[in-house]
Amino acid sequence: MLAAYHEAGHVVAAWLLGIPVESVEISHDGRGRTQLSLWYRSTSMFREVNQSTVRRDILFVLAGDCGEQLLFRFDERRTVDLDTYLAYVLSQRFRLDLYHLREEVGQMVVRQRDTIHALARILYSHGKLNGFRLDLLRMDWLARGKTLFPRS
Repeated sequence: MLAAYHEAGHVVAAWLLGIPVESVEISHDGRGRTQLSLWYRSTSMFREVNQSTVRRDILFVLAGDCGEQLLFRFDERRTVDLDTYLAYVLSQRFRLDLYHLREEVGQMVVRQRDTIHALARILYSHGKLNGFRLDLLRMDWLARGKTLFPRS
């Protein structure tokens, strides 16, 4: 379930940041442990590289870890993730403040926690969401005021 929250964090951040995600998938071994966790983006995202687009990409990348934190306390050890390393390298190269970016993405994820919870459950039960299904979920999300299941 942890990987589903991780990927759901990426997907919701992509929706908020206008980043196209072509598909997302997780797979499990027979005991429920995650063997594979992937998201696929359109390669056109990498055509323009400047401080603004890299900042957006860092927020997208960090959203996976923040999605996991909806299941665990902030100080617990989570998955060892290349996303964090990528965010660090990009922030250093483009002179962006990683501390403030982490705060920003943390707030973004907390505001969208209901959506991430709902999307993680869907992803966990289906294992893979293609672009068509993600687009339908995104349209539903937009129609409901950026939440799949509004709080009552």
